[in-house]
Amino acid sequence: MKLADASRHSPAINALALAVLLVLALCVGSLAPSSPWQRAGGINFALGLSLLTAFAASRLLAGARIPWITGYILAGIALGPHGFAFLDREMVADLKLIDDLAISFIGLMAGAHLQLKDLSGRQGSITLAVVLQTALLFAAAAGCMYIFAGRFSYTAHLTEPQISVMALFTGVLAIARSPSSALAVISQCRARGPFTATVLGVTVVIDIVVIVLFGIIATLAKILLNPQAATDWGLVTTLAAGMGASLGLGILLGSLIAFFIRKGGKDLALFLLAATFAVAKGAAWLEGYAESNFGTPLHLEPLLICISAGFWVRNRTETGEAFMAGLERFALPVFLLFFALAGASLNLAVLDVAWPLVLIIFFARLGGIFGATTLAGRLLKEPDTYRKNAWMGYITQAGITIGLVQLLLRQIPEIGLVLAPVIMGAVVISEMVGPLALKIALERTGEAQKG
Repeated sequence: MKLADASRHSPAINALALAVLLVLALCVGSLAPSSPWQRAGGINFALGLSLLTAFAASRLLAGARIPWITGYILAGIALGPHGFAFLDREMVADLKLIDDLAISFIGLMAGAHLQLKDLSGRQGSITLAVVLQTALLFAAAAGCMYIFAGRFSYTAHLTEPQISVMALFTGVLAIARSPSSALAVISQCRARGPFTATVLGVTVVIDIVVIVLFGIIATLAKILLNPQAATDWGLVTTLAAGMGASLGLGILLGSLIAFFIRKGGKDLALFLLAATFAVAKGAAWLEGYAESNFGTPLHLEPLLICISAGFWVRNRTETGEAFMAGLERFALPVFLLFFALAGASLNLAVLDVAWPLVLIIFFARLGGIFGATTLAGRLLKEPDTYRKNAWMGYITQAGITIGLVQLLLRQIPEIGLVLAPVIMGAVVISEMVGPLALKIALERTGEAQKG
């Protein structure tokens, strides 16, 4: 089902449907399952109710020109622990596999949307945007954290080296983006053109850059925290190896998908679902196998595997159009589930813990994006509509950021425990503001299709 073809109803009908669904969630959420089979049934019911609630919420908000993805996220928040508690933390954890499948599937879509013919002539723009945004966002976020960290009771206990390390990690995490969020808005708007291609290209490339920078910063951090420690570039090496392996596995996966299509395989959508399941579970298995048998962790990134697979099929095989048709059949339910679960898993309590630093980092990141896109637009002599609206295309932030925060908690817990609430709080705000800003930018540049 295409996103643009979803049925539309009057606001009153959508509001009534949403109210009924939320009341049902409240009633069912108050019932405690007494047996394993009841809990299993409850999970299946939760998936269905989450789909319907997210759909109704997105269509109700669409009347106010708010992106569907925002409705999905708000529905998840309403159903989650901070709302009606229909989806409690245990149930959200039980649905983690669905979340992994969805993000892998979205990775395939993101790669498939990166068409070389659309990117033709934009390589310079993408490269300059990546360089400027990486530099300015890092400087703005790291600088603000270094200056303000010692002024709040939340971080007043940190030593000078610890503040420096926290500032470095803040800088690199501020650079990260959310390809899944960007793609959801682009798909809803059916946007296509040079501005859209640049936004999606920069978003994907920057996340690859962030993974490399994170490994370098992690190594420098260990030196700053313990000057007597020998320089250990092991994390950089394993992250680089994991990134290379992810790209290679993506090409292999893309080749298998193209082979399946060429041989006239039926049920392509089902095959793609099986492929994303294999990526989600296989990546975790390979990481564990490498560490247990070779003593070396292998940081595979399922999202990167699927992005490279989607890009390979669309641009290096003759099966690109059939591939896109198969993806679009599942696009709507995948986006609904993924972002509804993302909303349910958002920990809004972090905003109470460190809200002054959260706001400072969010606005520092916003300022860095604005400065970088404005400078890039002037250097490239982009049209005024592109230059003035480009900053709104890069606010979304989620997937990679959350994954790297978890890695930081394992690698350097004394910094991760303090920094995680700040970064996660900024992610919450970015995910609420970013989709709407991107939709406005696509409309103002004339690349969002009407209807």
